[in-house]
Amino acid sequence: MEYAGAPLIDFTAEYRSSVNTGLYVRTNYTLTQVVGCLARAWQAGIVHRDVSRGNVLVRGKGSVTLIDWGYARLLSDGPADTYELATKWHYNKYDVACWEDRQNHCTGTPLYMSIPILVRSRYRTVVNDVESMFYVALEALSVIENNDKTPVALAMEDNISMAYVRRLCLASKDTYKERFGVYFQDEQLDETLSQLYDYLFTSEGKYIGHILVDDLEWERPVDINRLLQIAKIEPVLT
Repeated sequence: MEYAGAPLIDFTAEYRSSVNTGLYVRTNYTLTQVVGCLARAWQAGIVHRDVSRGNVLVRGKGSVTLIDWGYARLLSDGPADTYELATKWHYNKYDVACWEDRQNHCTGTPLYMSIPILVRSRYRTVVNDVESMFYVALEALSVIENNDKTPVALAMEDNISMAYVRRLCLASKDTYKERFGVYFQDEQLDETLSQLYDYLFTSEGKYIGHILVDDLEWERPVDINRLLQIAKIEPVLT
């Protein structure tokens, strides 16, 4: 089996003693690559559902791999024929899998779950996976900066408490990174995080954290072209 690399957070921890802009470049590259991967998977009719620190692997030469698709779910007939995957994972490809059943709608790793999933929303899209990757990147960045104390936004709580803590920590675009233990100044990475923040947590220029916590039926729009732009991937014209 080919070696896929080490988790992003292990990579940043290993080289943090000689911190330089290269680590920020690598983190930014990893973030955009995974966002692009998730967007392409969604276009193919698949949602990952467990984006977490152990599933985002990087290698020294620059490759990025998103692993552990075993919890992935197939959407209803998408542009790709996913019968083989459905057979392998024991899913019915005709299910509209965004609407999760009572047994598995909370699939994932709690520390990286999106706010709606933490409060048991039953609707799940690529936006939730991208939010998880947003947290994976912020955690890796907090390690780069030698923060031995767990940042408040990354502290393990019960799911509902974490959702409310995240809502409060993310309320200000100007200061949220500090709540995750991140104080860097890197133009490219900051721009990527800024774009993702707007995509995930704002609507018409207003913060929507309270909606994500309180309204379990509210659906964030899926704008794949916008995600591909953030990932610096040209949209496929149809």
